[in-house]
Amino acid sequence: MIDFFGVAARWLELAANMVLVGSPLFLFLARYDRTVFRNPWLTRLEGALPWLAVLLPVALVASLAASTAQITGDPGTFWQPGAWLDLIRNLQLGKVWLIRELMAVVLLGLTLYVVRAPSAQWRYLAHALCAGLTLAISSFAGHPAAEGSLLTMATFGVHVVFASVWFGGLPAFLAILYGAGREPEIGSEDRAGIAALHRFSAMALPAMTFVVATGVLLGDSQIAPIYAALVATRYGWLLTGKVLLLVIILVIAARVRFTWLPSFETRGYRTEVGIKSMRRLVLIEFGLATLLVLLAAALASTLPGKHAGIENWPYPFRFSFAATWDFQMWTQTQLIASGIFLMLALAYPVWGKFLPWSLSKTRGIAIALVCSATGLALYAVSIVANPYTYRPTTVAFDAISIDRGTTLFAENCVACHGLQGKGDGPLVGSLPKKPIDLLTEPHTKQHTVGDFYYWISTGFPEFGMPPFGDRLSEDDRWDLVNYIHAMSRGYESRPLRPQVVPEKPSQNLGAPDFSLVTQTGASATLKDYRGTKTVLLVLFSWPESKTRLEQLAQEYPALQGTNTEVIAVPLGAGFPDKHWLDSLPYPLVVQGASEIARTYVGFRRTIADPDLFGAGKVPTHLELMVDRFGYLRARWLPQQDGPGWSDKDFLFAQLRQLQKEKEILPPAEDHVH
Repeated sequence: MIDFFGVAARWLELAANMVLVGSPLFLFLARYDRTVFRNPWLTRLEGALPWLAVLLPVALVASLAASTAQITGDPGTFWQPGAWLDLIRNLQLGKVWLIRELMAVVLLGLTLYVVRAPSAQWRYLAHALCAGLTLAISSFAGHPAAEGSLLTMATFGVHVVFASVWFGGLPAFLAILYGAGREPEIGSEDRAGIAALHRFSAMALPAMTFVVATGVLLGDSQIAPIYAALVATRYGWLLTGKVLLLVIILVIAARVRFTWLPSFETRGYRTEVGIKSMRRLVLIEFGLATLLVLLAAALASTLPGKHAGIENWPYPFRFSFAATWDFQMWTQTQLIASGIFLMLALAYPVWGKFLPWSLSKTRGIAIALVCSATGLALYAVSIVANPYTYRPTTVAFDAISIDRGTTLFAENCVACHGLQGKGDGPLVGSLPKKPIDLLTEPHTKQHTVGDFYYWISTGFPEFGMPPFGDRLSEDDRWDLVNYIHAMSRGYESRPLRPQVVPEKPSQNLGAPDFSLVTQTGASATLKDYRGTKTVLLVLFSWPESKTRLEQLAQEYPALQGTNTEVIAVPLGAGFPDKHWLDSLPYPLVVQGASEIARTYVGFRRTIADPDLFGAGKVPTHLELMVDRFGYLRARWLPQQDGPGWSDKDFLFAQLRQLQKEKEILPPAEDHVH
């Protein structure tokens, strides 16, 4: 009940504020003067503005009460002004509300002055600007503010203000239409009204362009993954309904703008039937726009799709270009065929001239081609899904989780999937079907983490894989998913070499985070260096790597000069003596080393030696370069790459390359998808 009341209150305050922006702006554009315009509908509209100005602060109070009850989770606080004050004092939402409420009171006074003072164009413009500012301030609260981005907040402010220019001007547009045509000839008042309609229509077109453009940007920031969130979350359903309404409204507006309005000046269309037709269209547009504002109010009260998550996907399939283009047979051919069908449909005015068929039949064929193109394209990019397909992981993709997953895989999966996940375990011969190759096949690109979690949980009994949902905890299953992705990333890292490829980070090579304690007792994580320093991760064996570690100690001051941190991680049980350890100027991991080592030796594979057989070879020394944004960019294996980074000049050339690079991809994510 509180949620319903909250949506209703937000709808009223939003609609009232938007009309208080758009209608005075229309009156300004119309050069409205009470002594010239005898239109009683415009007089009624101006008389309604004070009532809307009263409704705005009242609806804002109701909205605050509903927000308090929703945030506290206590319906009783809806009636407690003390709880409202606590929200105002403690939350940005409350502070923004207070500013809007004060501005709404100021706006009420300005409205009373404008409607009672002699007509003057600047008063209507000042009123529209004041109302627009009152509305735009709402961008500092709610979903836009939650993103923490000034750009998002500014985009939302532009979106609602330009939407108000259109929506708020529709009542005045209708008032002109309802007051027109009272005389058989076009008089001076009608000419002034027609001119006002033209000016408003010319302004509404760029306004709606801004509304659509900013709406696309806001939608993209609030839903992820876009397709899934649109069709499987409450926020997505509301947004989809809003978009469909907007499309219908734009069609009606185009009809009015390009068909009826140009003809309205002629006597032929100033008949009672013509005027009623135009009124009906604009009235329908306003009704749909009011419903659209209601959906916008509901969206403001709904958790955005990218935060809500999709616990249970309701469809047995999903559409994904990325998961099908390179991985499903005939996808590319089908999409090309779909494109050909679509081009033929769009070219029907040309080929229709050479066919002995009626226009309706030709259009029917074109429509059939469009439908065929759409169906073929959707089929081409469809892939099987399950209830967990879009379920987000609850465990971070870090060294601790991957290390746990390594152990779980060895205990539960090796017998069938093999030591390295290639599907070559000792029990393969007894299974109805050979297990899939988790290492070299791109399953992690084609399927979501939710798919893997579902398969681990429910198994494939028909293929000999038992369900693990009752054997392993939820976190254990997510650890296995993280390990599978770490295996895949390790195989994807084969092209890495000692030389950095400029400006070419790979989305699939985000470095797993880890925690560590150094020889000095200091603690840190890999993410602590995000945005500031390149990390040279040195996995070493003792005493084989002693010379290299000493070389890095000598070069450490110069390395720091390139904003580079060295982190040394022991690969085995052997460890430097304490005296030597204390002499190192850079961090050496003494706690957390085993998890880091087991995770990062997965990035040992190269093109020349992919290391696919047996249990895998652990190198005696491995160095990896992680850029400031969390991506693995280069690797040095002394056993295969020769001198490599032992050449000081060569090493520093790579570090300088990374230092001068700007952000190319968003920082590596903490969870796999």
